[in-house]
Amino acid sequence: REREDIEGSQRFYRQVLAQDPTIVEAEQHLGLFALMEGDQAAAEQYFQHALALAPDFVLPRTALASLRIQQGKLDDARQLLIPLADRTNFRATEFGSYLFTTAELAAADNDPARARGQLRLLLGYLPGYTPARLRLRELEQQEAERKQPQAQPQPGMSPLLQSPGGISLLGPR
Repeated sequence: REREDIEGSQRFYRQVLAQDPTIVEAEQHLGLFALMEGDQAAAEQYFQHALALAPDFVLPRTALASLRIQQGKLDDARQLLIPLADRTNFRATEFGSYLFTTAELAAADNDPARARGQLRLLLGYLPGYTPARLRLRELEQQEAERKQPQAQPQPGMSPLLQSPGGISLLGPR
């Protein structure tokens, strides 16, 4: 049933574009559907076409930047996001998409503190933005795991004979 809904939506957006090829939102949605199907090349074409039609349209810009992050093309992602950095007027979905994508870029840049800060900022404005909440939880868990102290072996004793808490499994010496 879900597959039928997706196919029906895709048909709808293709019909919209057949009637008016300048409808940027249709390009954006078809790009998202292509991503869902794992077709990065098609998604890229849809997002690029949307940006060619409307360079200020935030959603295909952030979607393409996100795709670049997944591809490891971080400089390309940065270049796509730069025009949005000074923007002062966002719709809620645009603002959420922009902050989420900048957080993903920070995480890809190995700057988890900045990524968490961006996600917290996003959740401060849009507390119901579930992808941000889930990603923040994931980053916080990674940080907690990173901060857990590693057990140090006692001098003169094999690490294999010690428990994780640093107490000898053989008892006191």
